[in-house]
This record gives sequence, C-alpha cells and structure tokens, in this order.
Amino acid sequence: MQSLDERKLTHEAFLGEWCDPRDLMLIKRGSGEVEGLGRVSDIRYDKLGDAPNRSWGVTTPDCDEPGQYAYAFSCPPYGLEGPSAKIQRLFKQSTELLLDRSAPIEIFDWSGGDLTRVHPLFEAGMEWWGAFLFTIFNPGDHSMVVISGSTTD
Repeated sequence: MQSLDERKLTHEAFLGEWCDPRDLMLIKRGSGEVEGLGRVSDIRYDKLGDAPNRSWGVTTPDCDEPGQYAYAFSCPPYGLEGPSAKIQRLFKQSTELLLDRSAPIEIFDWSGGDLTRVHPLFEAGMEWWGAFLFTIFNPGDHSMVVISGSTTD
C-alpha cells in the first residue's frame, strides 16, 4: 500500500490565510457589502458585528496549499447559518481546544496527496470545494484528533 504525503504544520500554517493566528479571529476573504461599512474586502469577523454570515464574492485557497483549516470551518459549500459573532465564538472556542498552546502538539496535513486512497468519498470534494484531512497529536497524553472534510453539490 502506498502511503500519503503528510506535511507537518505550525499552528499558523494549520489555520491558514482565513484566520489571524494572533487572536484566532476569522477573516472573511473576498468582497461584498456590509451594512454600515459599505463595500469591503477581506474583513475580520469582529468588524462584521452581528451581520449574518452570507455568501459573497469569495476567493478560495488552492486545494494543494497546506492548512486552510479556518477556510474549511468558516466557508463550507452552503455556508454557516447565524451571525458572524456566533460563528466566530464557536471557531475560537473549538480551535483553542484543538490547539492547546500548553501542550507540545504535532499537526499534520494529509490533504496534499490523493485522498481517494483513504476513501472514495474524498473524490467529490477534490473536484469542487476541497478535501481536507488533518491529524493533531498530543504526545503528552497520546491523544489524537482527526479532522476531515469533503463535499460537493
């Protein structure tokens, strides 16, 4: 059996360009109209307030780029329902649990290779939205979290 190509990531590379790693603030990439602000581009979620997280002209990262967890979380194919502030809180709380800064965790991205070798369900995502497969290992307590995503319409 052929093995997948894993890429070891830093916290920042795991999060990708859709997140400010200093404060885990999501960034809505692309451009659109925001009530009270007019037309904006690449705006942080804290500037959106309670505006609903609606689709707008987005730029998507290259599926071969390592990381991009924040993109996979915040920009699924049919969007997340609810105000941006609520989505931001959920992202920050869950990401702080995943990336426990007090533990020497190891993050690997397996998405750079042919994920259909893992399971054929990844094929559809590789054609459209993207396919993601990450592992986060904590050698201190020997625990591992696996995050995967693949979807299409």
